[in-house]
Amino acid sequence: MQNYPQPVSTVTLNNKQWGVPTTYYQWGIYYRKDIFAKHGLGEPRSMADLMHICATLKQNGITPFTIGTKYLWTAAGWFDYLNLRINGYDFHMDLMGGNVSYEDKRLDLVFDLWGVMARSGYFIENHASYSWQEGQAPMINGEAAMYLMGNFVVPDLVKAGLGGKIGYFQFPVIDASVRTYEDAPTDSMHIPSRAKNKVDAKKFLAFLARADIQGIIADASGMLPANNQSPTPTDEFLKIGFKVLSESAGLAQFYDRDTTPEMAKEGMKGFQEFMVKPEREKQIRKRIERVRKRIFKK
Repeated sequence: MQNYPQPVSTVTLNNKQWGVPTTYYQWGIYYRKDIFAKHGLGEPRSMADLMHICATLKQNGITPFTIGTKYLWTAAGWFDYLNLRINGYDFHMDLMGGNVSYEDKRLDLVFDLWGVMARSGYFIENHASYSWQEGQAPMINGEAAMYLMGNFVVPDLVKAGLGGKIGYFQFPVIDASVRTYEDAPTDSMHIPSRAKNKVDAKKFLAFLARADIQGIIADASGMLPANNQSPTPTDEFLKIGFKVLSESAGLAQFYDRDTTPEMAKEGMKGFQEFMVKPEREKQIRKRIERVRKRIFKK
């Protein structure tokens, strides 16, 4: 799988490959270029830059970030990126595997930074009532300027009339000593252990792994082909995404893919609550930790 330098890591466990990655896509911060330009703002290179942008926007009556956390998973994007930027990939994946406590001191800064943003009003009000699609409205109508989201949000924003007004930047650096890792949810195909026709199944996976076939699949789905020998994407944001993910030090899938379903549900419930009531941090982390201990028995 030499043609899959990054995506193959998302289907690898204990040095064994468990499937064939087919498509993947970047997450990041999508923003209104026209709003940034109006207020003399540029793309941030650090968390300090991003906080300056947030403060400037807030002072001018614009909510920095839109989000819709009704279905929980969008809040996990914030947790993933803050933790990856502060503590790195290995710690993050240890946490996903149930090997680290949610009360671990290394997570304090994650919640501290996140809490500052929540308390400062940097997220839209009542976001727990909105789906991720409904969360697009404040960005479309100019009430909010940024959205931490997967690349699948772009077609909706373009259809709403924002073509040419949308920009993208990576989640900024927080600790310069920590390498840059990204969330890149990856779709893949697998052969069940009890499959009755493994010979033909392997032939089918080999077919799906072909560069030309992955190019067709990616083009139809608006994603990146996992095979780096596939045709180069022509879409502006997919081009950027390919560069970002290719240069990343490593890829995580996403919180609800990297940990168990039960843990993901409880963790994301806690993240949503924290964004609404950051003063409940200790109680929330304590509750999530109880669930971790029960699930992983560690």
